[in-house]
Amino acid sequence: MRHCLLLALLLACGRVGGQQTATPLPRYGGALEPGEARWATGMNYDPMDVPLDWRHPDTLLVAHAERYTNFDVVGVTCAGTGFFAVPVTPGTPRVVSVGRPACSAVDIDGAPAVDPTGHWVVFSVRTEPNNSALARLELATGRVDTLRTGCAIYAEEPAWSYDGRAIAFKGLCESRDQEEWGLYIIGADGTGLQALPGERGYSAESPSWSTDGHRLAYVRTHTTANLHESEVAIVDLHGGGRLVLGRGHAPVWSPDGEWIAYVADRTSNVRDAEVRLIRSNGSGDRLVFRSDDRSTFRRGWGPIREGIPGGPLVWSPDGAWLAFARSFDRGTSVWRVNVRTDAVWQVTRRER
Repeated sequence: MRHCLLLALLLACGRVGGQQTATPLPRYGGALEPGEARWATGMNYDPMDVPLDWRHPDTLLVAHAERYTNFDVVGVTCAGTGFFAVPVTPGTPRVVSVGRPACSAVDIDGAPAVDPTGHWVVFSVRTEPNNSALARLELATGRVDTLRTGCAIYAEEPAWSYDGRAIAFKGLCESRDQEEWGLYIIGADGTGLQALPGERGYSAESPSWSTDGHRLAYVRTHTTANLHESEVAIVDLHGGGRLVLGRGHAPVWSPDGEWIAYVADRTSNVRDAEVRLIRSNGSGDRLVFRSDDRSTFRRGWGPIREGIPGGPLVWSPDGAWLAFARSFDRGTSVWRVNVRTDAVWQVTRRER
């Protein structure tokens, strides 16, 4: 009994220590552009950190947004917003690319995608009159190129293949009369647009490549007057059919190709979610992380459970850890969980 109690105390202390010593990303304290200054006046500082890439075992690439909120009003100041290399254990973050144009890659729905070399980020940009396209940011120089994909209307939520040769994304590429969002594939240079067969009545989004490049995990959504359902599914790119795995979103394939991590929506009056794993054949579904915090907060909607996990999810190179974002009333931070032991550690925190 004493040994069990001691182990529990050690685990608790480890988790508290991880929270207290997490790496703070710096809050911007300089002058703001006149058009952005209003976001910092009379609003709550609500920074957002999300993980993007875990190429090196000891370092995460994190997107950091200098975000301000007031109920359901949200604004981001480009000064201080961008990409940071953050140690997975407490340390000093390194600026990778901050300010304009990195801000454009962070301040949009859907996480940007990092190429396998770590040199480029592909993201969605708004275009006239009311469209979107894919652009490519070179992290070292800040140079931005728009990819000429041939997708005429909307191109969003890009995902880079493991070999760096292809990019998958969700889009409306034929016309504005297209009823459902579809999945598309292009080459790394934006050429060779290919549409994947869709399902009538279902939209497709959030693609994630298998390590061998033969399959995509994605989210299929179905909306009626009273219901919006999101399911994680797999499509074989060589005509092998589809497999629906379960309710959820933000799927990502493990490095060994065996598991898919995803965020599962829990049935509750409180907006809530949990991180789960499932094998790519649909077996072995299990819980990895859920917030134990019972308190809630609001952003003009809610209630939202404190510490609710969300995507994007990012695997460590050895497949032992998952990085994910957790939302709190005082900001969104990056955490990591060991998928073998369920040990949880905080990676980033709000600078006080």
